[in-house]
Amino acid sequence: VFSIHNDAVLARDDTRALARAWMVENIPEGDRVVIEPIAPDQWAMDPGRPSAATGTGNRWIKWPTSRFQGRLVKLEDFERTLRTSLLDRFERAGYCHVVTGSTQYGRALTEPEEVPQAIAYYEELRRRADVVYRVSPRGEEPVRSFSFDFSFNSYPLGYERPGPEIVIYRLHSC
Repeated sequence: VFSIHNDAVLARDDTRALARAWMVENIPEGDRVVIEPIAPDQWAMDPGRPSAATGTGNRWIKWPTSRFQGRLVKLEDFERTLRTSLLDRFERAGYCHVVTGSTQYGRALTEPEEVPQAIAYYEELRRRADVVYRVSPRGEEPVRSFSFDFSFNSYPLGYERPGPEIVIYRLHSC
């Protein structure tokens, strides 16, 4: 049963693909966006057509989430870089949309005592922004607990599509 269900789920569009399609339709090419490390860098580039709107060829100008205080940040340490002051920096630099994923915020919520600044960041983000798009592997039901494996392995029977939960926010100041 689990194998058949997993195959059926994996045949559907991934949450990251659905979120990207929404972004293509709703966020103009060349806009500034913050994208948590939820997908490879190429995710922001249109296949076969580098954008002339950015210096990198990406569709959008991305905040450098892989760097913190001049150092390269490992994927598993991303939430240790989050501070509420980042939201002020995003706003000053004209970054209006923040793309989050349960593969990142879920880690923080699993062990909040390890990353209190990340917890404060996500709370402040919810206060200072509106959710403009949300897609969950569980259909309309949000992901309630973090499992890195379930973000890439869809055998729980409640999963309808592969991928992590993706939530896209638009900051009120924009």
